[in-house]
Amino acid sequence: MSVDRERLRHDVGKYIARVATNVPPGSPVPPALAPLLLRDVYGRADEPSMRLRFRELTPGADDPVLTACRRELDALASLESPARAGDAETLTEVADRARRVARMLREWTP
Repeated sequence: MSVDRERLRHDVGKYIARVATNVPPGSPVPPALAPLLLRDVYGRADEPSMRLRFRELTPGADDPVLTACRRELDALASLESPARAGDAETLTEVADRARRVARMLREWTP
């Protein structure tokens, strides 16, 4: 299956890390940015999470980079409850993982 790399980079890579890029790696997420980070990664009621959007754009795709991204997105999904509860360490991890997904997709896309 062919994946539209530019669309994937735009729809997932660009949006997942909009807020995360403003937080230095390993640093706490400022309280004012936490809701925006959560929206970027997990969506809101009327839009899909980045994990779901990624799956829509990569059905059946077998590629090492996409597999690594899928693992990161699955890990992010497992962090949603504590992140939404405001756990500071979890929010830091969410930002770090979001940046990682964006970086992998950016480097994967020519």
